[in-house]
Amino acid sequence: MSYSVVTNVTLDKEAIQKKITQARIEQDMSFGDLSKKTGISKGQLYKIERRLADNVPLLQIMSVCKALHISLSDLVGMK
Repeated sequence: MSYSVVTNVTLDKEAIQKKITQARIEQDMSFGDLSKKTGISKGQLYKIERRLADNVPLLQIMSVCKALHISLSDLVGMK
């Protein structure tokens, strides 16, 4: 069995950040609330939303998705 690995995927970081912000606000969740649910510092969450963090670990993005009840595929625009 073999697997293909896609290595040249470009993600729209601005759209991802807007979706995270929108979901957080719609759920009336502060950075502090989200930090408690994810274990990610408020500072790092702020950077994720404001495009200051370029290399965000996938595990952090997955934690944010879980806490905000959004799927990773919806977040990155793959439906």
